[in-house]
Amino acid sequence: MSAPLALTIVLYAFGVALWSAAHSVRRDDRREGGGPDPRRAALWVLQAGLVVQAAIEAVDLATGRRPDDLATHLSYLVASLVLLPLFTVVLRDGRRSTSILDAVACAAVAVVTLRLQVTSGAPYA
Repeated sequence: MSAPLALTIVLYAFGVALWSAAHSVRRDDRREGGGPDPRRAALWVLQAGLVVQAAIEAVDLATGRRPDDLATHLSYLVASLVLLPLFTVVLRDGRRSTSILDAVACAAVAVVTLRLQVTSGAPYA
């Protein structure tokens, strides 16, 4: 597992979570009827990072590296890929204000990524 990539994902996810939480607190409706929300692009970038991380981890596992608890590690890997789509598509369900859901999803992704790093047995570099 790539420790620098995991750290980047965690910091980026927490940054987007703070941005979304601030957006929710401010009740910033300036984009109402306007152009696209830039937080959507930030979530796409985060999801792309998670896909890259999963691909790297899949290659590591395919080449023979095995974490101590493979089932838990794979569960965290799948969860890291599913969390954002689950929160942003399924739980949104037509709600107008989704900033707080985005903040919770990003925080959850950060925690799952940290847990994935811990279960991988890789050193923190």
